[in-house]
Amino acid sequence: MENSGFIDRVEHTIAKHSMLLSGERVGVAVSGGPDSVCLLHILSKLAVRFKITLGVIHLNHQLRGSESDRDEKFVVDLAHRLGLEINLKSFPVAATAKEKGENLEQAARTIRYEFFTNLVDDDHYDKVAVGHTRSDQAETVLFRLLRGAGSAGLSGVRPKLTSQVVRPLIEHTRNEVMAYLTSNNHAYRLDSTNLDTTHARNRLRHNLLPQLQRDWNPNIVNTLANTAEWARAEEEEWDTRLQPLEQSHLVPTEYGLSFRVDSIRTLSLATTRRLLRRAIKNVRGDLLGISFTHIESLRQLTETSKGTGGLDLPGIHAERSFGEIHLRPTKLLSAERALYRVNVDAPGCFSGPWGGFSLTLKLHHREISSSKQGYNGDWRGLLDWEKVPKPLYIRNWQAGDSYRPVGHSGVKKLKFLFQEKQVAVWHRDAWPVLVCATRIDQTGEAQVGGDVEEIVWSRTFGPSSRFSAAKNSRILLEIRETA
Repeated sequence: MENSGFIDRVEHTIAKHSMLLSGERVGVAVSGGPDSVCLLHILSKLAVRFKITLGVIHLNHQLRGSESDRDEKFVVDLAHRLGLEINLKSFPVAATAKEKGENLEQAARTIRYEFFTNLVDDDHYDKVAVGHTRSDQAETVLFRLLRGAGSAGLSGVRPKLTSQVVRPLIEHTRNEVMAYLTSNNHAYRLDSTNLDTTHARNRLRHNLLPQLQRDWNPNIVNTLANTAEWARAEEEEWDTRLQPLEQSHLVPTEYGLSFRVDSIRTLSLATTRRLLRRAIKNVRGDLLGISFTHIESLRQLTETSKGTGGLDLPGIHAERSFGEIHLRPTKLLSAERALYRVNVDAPGCFSGPWGGFSLTLKLHHREISSSKQGYNGDWRGLLDWEKVPKPLYIRNWQAGDSYRPVGHSGVKKLKFLFQEKQVAVWHRDAWPVLVCATRIDQTGEAQVGGDVEEIVWSRTFGPSSRFSAAKNSRILLEIRETA
């Protein structure tokens, strides 16, 4: 029994969401379970209609010993019977999850989708089709609702995860899948771990959802799936609204992004939460582990008109300084604060740590020779190369650093200069200064050489008054910085 009605409904889903295009090569992810086996059989029937070429993809997660190996053999045999090529991969998911400190289910999903993406990137397939059903959608929505989710979470799984990964069964229930397999005598495998109710997702599937269906709403699967569609439409509307705000309010930085507190506080509560959520996602790359409480904690950091403070969220650090909040990945904090010290000479170039900035040291000679016109540009803001002790080093600012910049009446600590210029704390870690080694003689005068470092120049604050160029300086040192 072919059950053409079900095949036609799946065809409608594919066309409705523009999942598959004529001439594409489509890899079908097949675990051996009912959903993926049904998907493979259905797409085999639709391949001619859509003018697509199919292949089979299988990842052995090495989680269930010989049972996993038997799943793999089943999928290989099925692919051969259908005359389809197969792409296999075996990966120790449990060991990888333990090594990275990740949840097993999340680690498996990450490895799976990396496998799929690599096959597309290597030009083996144009698309990968996976077997999520309307029942999976309902479970996802209920699970996220119980854990705490806004409309983004309640939008569930999308018909197209990306332009490369599609879900042709997303509008069809597990009961429809099982009816199709039964009526056509198609064999499939059962994953024994799916029956283990010590896992929260399995308890929801086997205990809670049936209870809700029996005692509260016989149509609960469709109700939850419809909720996902409703929420997804709202999310698409919010995405459109947030794009201009993202461009005007969120400023990319060397390590993350920043935004002005006063600009955020002019927005409505709903828009603020949405924009902060988007900011976290832009810095982290995802929102795994980010809850309503985290968004609210970040929003509270914007509430007062003045003040400083820091906040640690999962995988991200927020810091407020001078009316601005900066977000950066937690993993970069220790790297940013690492010290650097590099010997430099002029002319020459120096690239800051992690490619953050570049300094160019250029010499200008004022003497006029028969072959070359001497420099006659502005000498202000430059250094007198003949006064500057050598060797020179570029390093980052350190606590206690002080010097007398040109235009100041006395020695100033860089910390004071930062505050005076309202330099946010996250800009200070890699702040470059040019230093030389000096010693103080008995008269109190600084002499070249020694074990005391003296600042010759600093970003923004410029040359030291002791080494700055004058009208009669013969060789001038210019320092230019580029991002």
